Amino acid sequence: MEQEANQESYLENDPEGIELTEMTETEQGVPPALGETSEGSSLKLNLKKKFSSVGINLGDNYIKMVQLKNVDGKPEVNQYHFMSLPEEAMDIDGEKVEDPLLLGNRIRIPFRKRYFKKNRVNLSISGKGVILRQVFLPYMTSKEMPQAVRWEAEKHIMIPLEELILDYFTLGERSIDGNRVIELVLVAVPRDTITGYMKALSHAGLYPDAVEIDALSLHRATALSLKMCGQETFDGDTVTSEDACTWSDNNYLVLDVGRNCSTLLLMEGDRYSFSRTINTGVQDFLNQVMETQGLNQEKAESFLYRGEPLKIEEVYRVAEMLVDQVNRSLEYYYYKMYRQGMDFNWLLMCGEGCFIKGLGLFLGENLNTAPRLLNPFHYLNWGKRFNAEDINRDGPYLGATYGAALKGWLK
Repeated sequence: MEQEANQESYLENDPEGIELTEMTETEQGVPPALGETSEGSSLKLNLKKKFSSVGINLGDNYIKMVQLKNVDGKPEVNQYHFMSLPEEAMDIDGEKVEDPLLLGNRIRIPFRKRYFKKNRVNLSISGKGVILRQVFLPYMTSKEMPQAVRWEAEKHIMIPLEELILDYFTLGERSIDGNRVIELVLVAVPRDTITGYMKALSHAGLYPDAVEIDALSLHRATALSLKMCGQETFDGDTVTSEDACTWSDNNYLVLDVGRNCSTLLLMEGDRYSFSRTINTGVQDFLNQVMETQGLNQEKAESFLYRGEPLKIEEVYRVAEMLVDQVNRSLEYYYYKMYRQGMDFNWLLMCGEGCFIKGLGLFLGENLNTAPRLLNPFHYLNWGKRFNAEDINRDGPYLGATYGAALKGWLK
């Protein structure tokens, strides 16, 4: 897509740039925002350095980058950037790097133009190749954990472990049927996937401080966004009574609707509780629009965001399929994770699909939650480079990327 000539430097005015369509909530039929756009928050944070590492998110056809700046203990958007992901660099599923040199050449463009202040990066990755398994282990010491995790992984993951990069994180202790157990999440990514990304970053002259999955980056971004909401309701009004909801009193269903797939994240207050990759994304909606309306990709995107897409039966079915996949994930969570009776008060939406006209309201109604548009930049300082129009347009695309930039920067 062509770039508008009057865009600031955070979006390129050359073929590597992409245009993110500017849309208002009224025009788009999107859920109301999680708080009003008003620059800055009174909350001061314990930040390690002047600048964060650059958060980089690779996936869903785009390369997204975010860097933050420490201004008197308050995080400020130093720079963010979008580029198209070169198709030739990835395999047909967009999961594996086929040409790390090509990808590295694309990634280093904004660094050569000195958009960012350092070459340390945190990489956030997603896709159908990322394996997540949430399990329970008998209580044990930290020394016993690594071997137990490997045994557990061999039970739950069908791919040989030698072909994977395996990691885990614990969610704490629980008591289930009178037994003391440790709840943990196994994370596995194909080794050649990580190798391809590392080669691309090295060719770009960048040094990765961390690599993590989108769900963890998204959780970090969402948790801080809720915290920075402070004592405000999700409608942007100041809390004036004990009945007004605060961020720590609720459970959240967070849905990042990407181009080829979506990330579902469940949170208890600010705590990570469960996540899953859902194999439905914006492209599924676009395919139905193109097929039924005889439109090319560009016109189909315009219709998806500005028309009445859910009035088309085939598009409506894709929305129903997305609801069904979320409900199946919730059912698994309730019964396999022993969370029966838990309610989710809010649906927080971000990603490319959050701007599909009518989708957020449809999901909120069918999932029996109050939908809100999650823009993690709402409560940051923006500096002189950005304004509310920039933040409203671009912020919802950058949830996981923002979360990646935060990693290692918050003390």
